[in-house]
Amino acid sequence: MLPLSGTDLSSDDVFKLTNQTSLTPDMKALSAAELSVLEGIDTSSDEPLVLILHTHATECYSQSSGESYVSTEPTRCDDTQSNVVAVGRDIAGVLCDFGIKTIHSDVLHDKASFIKAYSASKGSAVVS
Repeated sequence: MLPLSGTDLSSDDVFKLTNQTSLTPDMKALSAAELSVLEGIDTSSDEPLVLILHTHATECYSQSSGESYVSTEPTRCDDTQSNVVAVGRDIAGVLCDFGIKTIHSDVLHDKASFIKAYSASKGSAVVS
């Protein structure tokens, strides 16, 4: 079943876990776990089972050294290859690989106003 993505998703390279508890999670076990939660899902319906919608789609991640976004807003960008939409696209791809019909919206609801993103996304029917 694994790997789920062609991208190297090993925990040391992709994310850092900030632990604010006395627990010590086993990162190797967490990143290697099979997606047993997907077992038993009825995928026979033609109807989508999952909708992925991003209220704050322009949020993005730190760029590699030497790359940057707009200097006044370094954690937001319209590039759907670099912002939260890319994450949703990868999740939708994995779900589809498991036969789970998924709709993924790439609408940037927060482009006009970050603070009004929730109201802008409410009732949105525009998906790709």
